[in-house]
Amino acid sequence: MDPEKLLRLMESRKEEIRRELTMLDSDIARLESLLRELVKEMELVNDGFKVDPSEKVRTRYASLSAKKRDVYRQLMALQTKREELLRSLEDVMIDIQALRILCRNRKREEEATLLKREITGVSFLHMLRKASLLLLFIVGTAGGEGALQKKMKEQQRRVVEEGLTEISKDIDLKLKRLEEEKKRLNMLRRQQPQEERSKEYVEKLVNIFNKASPDEAGAIMNNMDPHLVAQILVRLKERQAASILEAMDPQKAAEVSQIILKIKGSR
Repeated sequence: MDPEKLLRLMESRKEEIRRELTMLDSDIARLESLLRELVKEMELVNDGFKVDPSEKVRTRYASLSAKKRDVYRQLMALQTKREELLRSLEDVMIDIQALRILCRNRKREEEATLLKREITGVSFLHMLRKASLLLLFIVGTAGGEGALQKKMKEQQRRVVEEGLTEISKDIDLKLKRLEEEKKRLNMLRRQQPQEERSKEYVEKLVNIFNKASPDEAGAIMNNMDPHLVAQILVRLKERQAASILEAMDPQKAAEVSQIILKIKGSR
């Protein structure tokens, strides 16, 4: 499954758990209030029993005691369920954090690819500008004797100059934007949190990729750091890891395989 889709599912699950916790807290508060009322009533009945130790009072006390035990059992069951939901919420939050990092890394790779395309486009514009300058030079230096020819050359010169001005503006804007993108990407790489390489983070990614098909996992891992991919694959079953490597880009798979061999050799 696409990590962004999986992230949305996890976000939805998080909200679902929170709604369940809200309803559960309301039920717990109601039972706690009922339990306090029962305890107070039992104390009153017990005081009355000292004055009137009749069978009726004794029966009433026994009935309240049984009801108290039943409410207490319900309360304990809800408390247990609440603890389970809190643990589930914690796991979901960790998965969400891991998926957010994965999506952010994927976006960075996409931005880097787009940046390469922009650089290629700028290179083409540079070539076009050089060609236009050459044309301008040819137009400016070519000989001509008639007044009509001179007028046509002047018009051609103006057209070329206007075109060069527009091209220069476009190139300057693209270069400025590319420089800003480079700075932003470099800053993001420097700010990449160290916990991305932590054991807990890797284990969470292992759990995520355990649920994905080899083709899905391979497609995602093609855009990940090879060292991180190796850390994940060595924690998967060998057959599963091999299937994912087969689904990856051959060059990336070869690089990851070399890192895996080094990891296993150092153990």
